[in-house]
Amino acid sequence: MKIKEFKGFRALNAVNIYTKLVWGIGLTYFNREKTFENFIKKFEEFEIEKKRVLLTWACLAVELDDDEKEALTRFATDDEGIAYEKPALIHMKVSEIIKIMAEVALQISETKVFFYTNATTI
Repeated sequence: MKIKEFKGFRALNAVNIYTKLVWGIGLTYFNREKTFENFIKKFEEFEIEKKRVLLTWACLAVELDDDEKEALTRFATDDEGIAYEKPALIHMKVSEIIKIMAEVALQISETKVFFYTNATTI
């Protein structure tokens, strides 16, 4: 699987869905971190494998409609360069779709898009 470059309004949509997933993760941390901004700073410091586990959990736990799921999956392609959009997802296992969503979200996390930290933007 390859992850396409994040550009345009579709990328912004994917970032919005990523933020929704991170909110879902953050809810379990609010008692410790007190604010979402503190949680984001902590989340950005996590090792990549911890982020992958948390984002995979969020893809399972946070309710997303089909368009929101596709907002993430469309940024991944198979080895032949075919994007994982609705026609390609119809016959995939749930575990495969979750893995794709989590990997795209992980890539977004590595681009550090949060404007209220010292991070850079896409």
